[in-house]
Amino acid sequence: MAPIAAILCGKEPKMAQGMIKLLAPKIEVVHVCTSRGTAVSEIPALLKGETTAPSSGLGANAEGSARSDVSLVVIGGGYSKDDVQAIKEAADAVKPLPLFCADVSKTAGSGPPPPDMIKKRIIESIEKEEKGEGEWTPGVYMY
Repeated sequence: MAPIAAILCGKEPKMAQGMIKLLAPKIEVVHVCTSRGTAVSEIPALLKGETTAPSSGLGANAEGSARSDVSLVVIGGGYSKDDVQAIKEAADAVKPLPLFCADVSKTAGSGPPPPDMIKKRIIESIEKEEKGEGEWTPGVYMY
């Protein structure tokens, strides 16, 4: 089975680069958005099938891939509930998708948890919500 094509919304480019490597080979991060503004403008274009290079310069599509068959969006803990809602509305206008969002209430102390813990939470959440092979119900899920 081909890797699941995903969009990653992460405000910290170094953290996003690390997550791209950690999530492979199960998930191929094809596009990384580093702000609400870029997510709201770039995600709809990608979902319409446009070959959109991520302005972040991160993701498989920044390296020559042209995948637009996105199955889900992973959103990091740097995004507010309003940001998530804006991203969801932008995606839903083209293709409703499942959004997997960081549950910052699970983080002890300040800052993000270790990358391996984030990966574990993302993968567990994605597997828990999977309805069939590579199929999820659109909505917002926490990891």
